[in-house]
Amino acid sequence: MIRHRSRSFRLWIAGGPWPQIGVVTHWGFIRALTGLKVPNGAVLRIDPTRPRRKPELLLKPDAGEARANR
Repeated sequence: MIRHRSRSFRLWIAGGPWPQIGVVTHWGFIRALTGLKVPNGAVLRIDPTRPRRKPELLLKPDAGEARANR
């Protein structure tokens, strides 16, 4: 079900002003959308019009930083 939702989302967002949109979601949706396992707080850039293009990892929080901020 989550893969179906991620495909629907990609098609929907590709038809709009996607470069100006930020999405905050849970790890399962990100994995279904991109195929990547990412830690909490990671920031990715995707091009929904080019599904075969690899996502760009913009920020990967330091594990020590994440524990300190709990």
